[in-house]
Amino acid sequence: MLNDTSLKGNNRARQIIWTTLTLDILGCCMAGLFAQFYEGEISLSLFLYVGILTFGSILIPTLLGVLIFQIVKTRIIFSSWTMTFILQILIMLLLMYVGLFLWALFDVVVWSDRLTFSNVKDDFHSEFSGFAISGIFMAIALPFVDKFLTKRYTTK
Repeated sequence: MLNDTSLKGNNRARQIIWTTLTLDILGCCMAGLFAQFYEGEISLSLFLYVGILTFGSILIPTLLGVLIFQIVKTRIIFSSWTMTFILQILIMLLLMYVGLFLWALFDVVVWSDRLTFSNVKDDFHSEFSGFAISGIFMAIALPFVDKFLTKRYTTK
């Protein structure tokens, strides 16, 4: 893997921004495709509608995930890049689900009269299960997009 210290100043910020935007766009496309299968129809307007709504909803969580990944990738390094990628993906998947669970927990605390696991589970399924598909895809794609952009910005 490339040494993380090889990216300096503007290139590091540029890489984080491009990684976030790339993953957000890919996540929106995945949400649009998922909506096509869920609705049982193929419609460009549905794809665009879901994609545009998803873009704004997942932009800040994606940026947070990319920033967390910057820390994770410096801590998780094996001699095998395959093992490194697999572990990074698993950690990001775990963090994504913990984040969605905490978000659902916060939602129940704020908007519900009783805090129970059943309420949190119901809130998660009704509010966040659609984001989970995009989140899984983005957690898997994140190490690959980051590696590609790291190579791009270290060669300039």
